Amino acid sequence: MNKIRILLAIDHKENRRLLQTYLEERYAVILADSEDSLKENFDLGIFDGMMLNRLWTQIRTRKENEKSLFLPFLLVTTRPDVRMMTRQLGQGIDELIFTPIEKIELLARVEVLLRTRRLSLELAGRNTELQREIIAHQETENALRASEQQTKLLQKLTAELAAVMTSDDLSSLIADHVSAALHGHLGIIAILSRNGRDIEILSPYQRISLDAPVPVAHVIRTGQPLWLETLEDHLTQFPDFQASFNGVSTQATAVTPVMIDGQTIGAVSISFPQPQHFSEDDQNFFRILAQQCAQALERARSYEDEHERATSEERRRLARDLHDSVSQNLFAISVISQILPRLWDRNPEQAKEKTEELTALTQGATLEMQTLLTQLHPAKIVGRSLKDLFGQLSETVRARQEINISCTVEFEQALPENVHITLYRIVQESLNNIVKHSEASEVHISLICENQQLILRIRDNGRGFDPQTRAVGMGLKSMGERAALIGASYDVFSERGQGTEIILSWALPS
Repeated sequence: MNKIRILLAIDHKENRRLLQTYLEERYAVILADSEDSLKENFDLGIFDGMMLNRLWTQIRTRKENEKSLFLPFLLVTTRPDVRMMTRQLGQGIDELIFTPIEKIELLARVEVLLRTRRLSLELAGRNTELQREIIAHQETENALRASEQQTKLLQKLTAELAAVMTSDDLSSLIADHVSAALHGHLGIIAILSRNGRDIEILSPYQRISLDAPVPVAHVIRTGQPLWLETLEDHLTQFPDFQASFNGVSTQATAVTPVMIDGQTIGAVSISFPQPQHFSEDDQNFFRILAQQCAQALERARSYEDEHERATSEERRRLARDLHDSVSQNLFAISVISQILPRLWDRNPEQAKEKTEELTALTQGATLEMQTLLTQLHPAKIVGRSLKDLFGQLSETVRARQEINISCTVEFEQALPENVHITLYRIVQESLNNIVKHSEASEVHISLICENQQLILRIRDNGRGFDPQTRAVGMGLKSMGERAALIGASYDVFSERGQGTEIILSWALPS
């Protein structure tokens, strides 16, 4: 434990000797020999009148510097001299003792002053600790508040990312919503191209080399995040860094890798117009955001691949339909048109029959072309009622083959576009399957609403099949995939010689 230090500033030699003798038994005594002595570290100052006057300015300064603590000063004086010390007694002196000095009285007064000093130091220590606790509590509250805000923001962004269907949608979300929500001025997502040598930066589109000396390329190459908190950080690591975007200077950037199955396939970059301190919580937030972006990007790629596959399949189907129906009809029309003039001269009755056949073939080809044109333009599908669309599909099939098709549509409310198109496509594919495989003479299509469920049924009286022994064809598989994309249940019921029934059920929004 440090010994208590007492500063002794006594001009009177005998009094100085006595005081030093009395005090050194218990305390460390410092003899003041200059003005600088008051800069020493001490717990009690003892002065006589002469030294008090000489060092008064320094005493006042020391008192002022330690006003938050109690630093006691004791005056040794005579009774007659007290009247001349009125100003000092009121402004800097805490206690006085008269000469001649009595040891017991001196030690008692010194102990009272030092006890008060100790209490002052203890109180100051407690206040300091309390201040630390208050600051720590405030920091904890602020951290919790910031964490809560980040959690809410992350929940909001996660919901928005879950709705992303394409890479462009993801890029727009990062560029607009995410950067704005984080008070940034620039948000980009960079994706490693399939060749593994280039990086595609979406919205606005740029293509750069993987070796480019820019933050996103560095993160994709290394798989490690970058926390650039100041412009100096940028220029230190990337000397050619372009600090301005749309007239706003970038001061800080957080870049985190986007990873799928442990492989870095891109990076998310958010830039800020002011310097930032990316705390551990902030860094975790950006890492989670990158994980959500990775999931959204994976879904977008799957959707785009599926869309491309569906588009290719649709092109092949249209080509088959053109070949199977329109091309054959046109060929038949061409043949009949060539023989019809000669047939009128030899056999007018047969020529009349061929003319009627020619008319039917022309009408059928026209219906086929109208149907194919509708299929090529989804907007035309959405713009027409399902009742009209099912009717057109039925007329097109009847023009190609003698099948009795009945159609009942009891639901005419507007549906989401993807649901509207899916119902159309499933009826279309079902009728194509019936024409090609079922040998049916009757088909019934119905669309009704039961218990908040929209139910589509397509039933034929064809030859049917055994689902247990026959592999599912591309047509049935495609219909099942379409139903799954809109969250609908899809069932196929069939039996040899008993026809086939397809049932789709979709829950209507409450």
